[in-house]
Amino acid sequence: MQRSSTARLQLLSLRSVALLLITFVLPVLGADLFQAPPAQQTGCGTVDSPFGEARCVRLSYAGEVSSGQTFERKFSEKLLFRLNPKTAQSGWTIEVIPEAQDGTGQREYIWVVTPPYRFYNVRDLDTSYGTSAREAVEYSPRDFNFVLNEEQFKRAANLVELAVMSHPPSEKKTLEEFDRESQDAGHALRRWSVAKGG
Repeated sequence: MQRSSTARLQLLSLRSVALLLITFVLPVLGADLFQAPPAQQTGCGTVDSPFGEARCVRLSYAGEVSSGQTFERKFSEKLLFRLNPKTAQSGWTIEVIPEAQDGTGQREYIWVVTPPYRFYNVRDLDTSYGTSAREAVEYSPRDFNFVLNEEQFKRAANLVELAVMSHPPSEKKTLEEFDRESQDAGHALRRWSVAKGG
């Protein structure tokens, strides 16, 4: 049996108050998703697949957040959903983070499996990249993917690095080798098992 997590954001305004409805859909192995070893924790689909409720259980929350304020909601034993005003221009960044931080830098579990990796993204609930407040609020649904733990985050981040980041000239590879490595990493990312939000 699997349980899954989706976040459906319904917003009224970026300038004063945002009212939202969040629905999470997480995969579950046995009684608790987090009892399984990190490598065996799987999601409700892949980066490219649509959200598949048939295999998942839905959790829903409602909330309200004022401009400049942080909104957080714990939605599993170890994960938090957060609207973070500190990383956004005139709005929020949508984040899924581990509840417990280890002091080595905070990981954000959506960005590594929710392309595009450059430019405006569903995570950006703000006015960046020339997006107006009205366009940001009307952008719906905001479907996103996320990993479930630090091990998955590191593996996905390595694939993103290979797929979309530039390589230093010190790497002695041909253009064809870089291209093949990038394409292979991109294909692996699209098949990556993820939890879904939206």
